[in-house]
Amino acid sequence: MIDSPQQAPRTGNGILKRGLVIIILMVLCFALFIAGKRGVASISEFLVQEHLDAWAVSGKLPDDQNWNDVEGYFSFAEKLDSGNPGLLQLGGKLYEWRYLMASNEIAETAQSQAAHTFSEKSLDYYRNSLQLRPTWPYAWLDITSAKLRFNQLDEEFQQAFSQTLRFGYWDTDIQKGLLPLGFQSLTLLEKDTRKAFWEWMKAVAEKRPKEVIAAAETHGKLVIVCVGIQGNEKIGRLCKKKGH
Repeated sequence: MIDSPQQAPRTGNGILKRGLVIIILMVLCFALFIAGKRGVASISEFLVQEHLDAWAVSGKLPDDQNWNDVEGYFSFAEKLDSGNPGLLQLGGKLYEWRYLMASNEIAETAQSQAAHTFSEKSLDYYRNSLQLRPTWPYAWLDITSAKLRFNQLDEEFQQAFSQTLRFGYWDTDIQKGLLPLGFQSLTLLEKDTRKAFWEWMKAVAEKRPKEVIAAAETHGKLVIVCVGIQGNEKIGRLCKKKGH
């Protein structure tokens, strides 16, 4: 009779090692599961962003079917990746479009109620995004723009405006977005916020004088800029060309 190989005795170290291997495998499987979910969610997120960009370029409101399709992409992504601040920020933009659609409807009473519902949903997505990423200037800019669009010029608007300045001071895209918002709401800003915007705007004018002049002119603030900014030769020349 052939003796069978003897099994090595199960020592405490052997059991511990096997336990660690099992734990590591479980963690890896979970990580792969999460990565897979986020990968699928990112595809839907991409589709939402592509549609929002297309709507912005066209300058036209989407029809109900188109919007419902995009809302479906967003809802699917949200179920898979609800803790993604970028996705939540995208949700805020999506429901801003729905607000615009509701504001364009014929029945005034229904329009008012629906518009309010969608404006609050948009803001909630922005707020949730900022809870997860509180120093992200683009989300602060988005909620500033949304509050102005919804005519909600309250303390939250003032805070959002200030935070956009704070976290995106030298960011080129923030400058492009905040300049028109600042001139549009200049007389509505609180004293300290208005002063901060003015100092920031003068700093921006040193590097981007044409953009400052264009935004000021669009919103009827050209005279204020031309009179108020002294010592900036480029601004001076541009103002002179405009007759100021």
